[in-house]
Amino acid sequence: MKKGLFLKYIISILWLNSTLTFAVEADLRTNLPPVFDPGVYCYVIEPDTLQFGPQGGSLEGGTFTTCYVGESEILEVYVHATDPDGDSVSISVLNAPPTALFSDLGDGGASLIWAPEFTGPWSSAQNPFELFFVASDGSLSCQLQVMINVINVNRNPELILPESSQVAAGYELVFQVRAEDPDLEEIAISALNPPSQASFNQGSGMFCWAPQLADTGWWSVTFQATDPSGGVCFKEAHIRVTPPPTYSLSLGVEESLLGSIVNVPIDLVNSDPIAGMELLIQFDPTVFTFLGVSGQGSRTENWEYSVYREKTWGLYQLIKIVGIADTPDQIVTAPLLPDSGTIAYLSFKVTTDPYLNGLLIPLEFFSFDFTDNTLSTPRGQFIPQENVDLNNGGVLLNGANTLVGDVNENGIPFEVGDAVRLAAYLSGTITLSPQQMINADVNQDGRMATLADLIFLIRHIVEGKTVPEGEDVTSGQLAEVRITDGDFQTWVWLDCDKPVGGALVIFEGESMKVENLQLSPGAQDLDLYTSQVGDQFRVLIFSPQAKPLPARAEPLFSFQEEGVDTIQISLADQEGKLLLVDQKYESSCLPAKFSLYQNYPNPFNPSTCIQYFVGGDKPVKVSLKIYNVVGQLVKTLVDEEKSPGEYEEMWDSKNEKNEDVASGVYFYKLKISDYVETKRMVLLK
Repeated sequence: MKKGLFLKYIISILWLNSTLTFAVEADLRTNLPPVFDPGVYCYVIEPDTLQFGPQGGSLEGGTFTTCYVGESEILEVYVHATDPDGDSVSISVLNAPPTALFSDLGDGGASLIWAPEFTGPWSSAQNPFELFFVASDGSLSCQLQVMINVINVNRNPELILPESSQVAAGYELVFQVRAEDPDLEEIAISALNPPSQASFNQGSGMFCWAPQLADTGWWSVTFQATDPSGGVCFKEAHIRVTPPPTYSLSLGVEESLLGSIVNVPIDLVNSDPIAGMELLIQFDPTVFTFLGVSGQGSRTENWEYSVYREKTWGLYQLIKIVGIADTPDQIVTAPLLPDSGTIAYLSFKVTTDPYLNGLLIPLEFFSFDFTDNTLSTPRGQFIPQENVDLNNGGVLLNGANTLVGDVNENGIPFEVGDAVRLAAYLSGTITLSPQQMINADVNQDGRMATLADLIFLIRHIVEGKTVPEGEDVTSGQLAEVRITDGDFQTWVWLDCDKPVGGALVIFEGESMKVENLQLSPGAQDLDLYTSQVGDQFRVLIFSPQAKPLPARAEPLFSFQEEGVDTIQISLADQEGKLLLVDQKYESSCLPAKFSLYQNYPNPFNPSTCIQYFVGGDKPVKVSLKIYNVVGQLVKTLVDEEKSPGEYEEMWDSKNEKNEDVASGVYFYKLKISDYVETKRMVLLK
């Protein structure tokens, strides 16, 4: 009996021990964060085929985190994450383009579909695009970085020209050839097989030809438009050369500046004497203001009767001209003998609208009834319309005075002053003259001084190869630039009596490196653009709202460099005028003002680095503290005196009690004497 009780007692102790062990192991078990699969799968669909295919990998073997897609193609990025604890996983994405479509598929997978644009900030111009996929089980999270490189897809330009024209032998044919490029690139136009006596101006696009009698028949002239990326377009103009008529009326083609007065001749070729005429000409009143008709210095200067009238016809204005050589009086006036030359001049004031610059605005003969554009002989014989060859003309607006990219009209296109002036115009702080508006059509799309022109201009400046030297520019004021070297960084300071509106800085050197380039606290609202072009590293800094760059009290920016031989600097004031630059170099100089920089990484998990500078020449009390979104103190990182220099502090996302804090937005505040600066950071778990 006692032996049986003893066995039951031993069994009870063993069962209780196993139960306690299981409970302890369960308590020690912790929740693990989700984990992304190593494979990122990219699929590209071309609009022509509507067929998806793997790009850069396949479902079985894709382990890359950089995807490639051409402009206008459709890219699908597929990611997948699992949770070691078997918890359900939700996926989100950060930094996605606004036109992208993101879907959390609910099974640990997620899909992002995006079609890059041909131009603008969501095209290859802003490569690369950095995405962050975040997988969360509700309490813990992980991140996956995916880079998208957009490949530039060039589209061919398009030619705009009259496909068929007719001209009589002995008279001049004039028409304009224009081109448009959907990628907004500069286009070169050429005539491949013009007739031997023809001329073609590549700048204005004007084709001129005065065929002779031997040229009678059909001609085909092929024009070619080429963009810098190799896109080519061809188009033919078919020209019919007819035998010279007995009578011909022609309106001249004149070139005029915007806002100027222009006189357009009316020419007559007649093989028989002419004693009377009745002409009707139409024009666009939104472009031309009609000033009158003059016969002075023309073949009809001595005619006894000449009158003109204006009339509105729909959207156009009509000019009726009636002239008679000899009226029934005692004065005898001879008719026009067989000859050629001007019989009258039309006077107009040209519009100042810059959007019409470079265009040939037509002036045309118009037939309202059978007597319009007819002639008569001294015997009163009527010469009908069908026996008179009519050649229209027009006015070419200011085509030769445009310097694209020279927004500030200093004769130097594509420099920092041009970007500053265009940005100031778009912000409403200054106005542009008509010529400046014309020059501001940087992308040559026919729309002047738009945001697209500013983006194109910035890209051209940042990716260019030259910068105007300060000593070559004499229209501005003197600005001093100091470049100082410290233990950790190099600083660039501005000192100028006039507010500086923008700066272009070029670093040059073989195998050079420019790293950790950061704007000072007073320059955080400025736009910063950088580009590596061969042995040049280019930096463009300005404010789209025309705010001045910081000067004197604090540096403009700082950087770390290796292998830099020379530094070129170009400055412009707030109106876009270039300033003379005097560069000075100083060594072992620390920044004179305190600075707090953005933490990195950001977002972060579980720790981040906060960097700051202490200036001056003696130790000062420094306070660096972390706060939550409701202003409660979370952690004090620094509360002591610091000597001048550069410092960095790590925050491990713990509070004063050494407890882990929750995911969310936090603020870190640096206080040194009267200097206080606060920045924002994000903790993602």
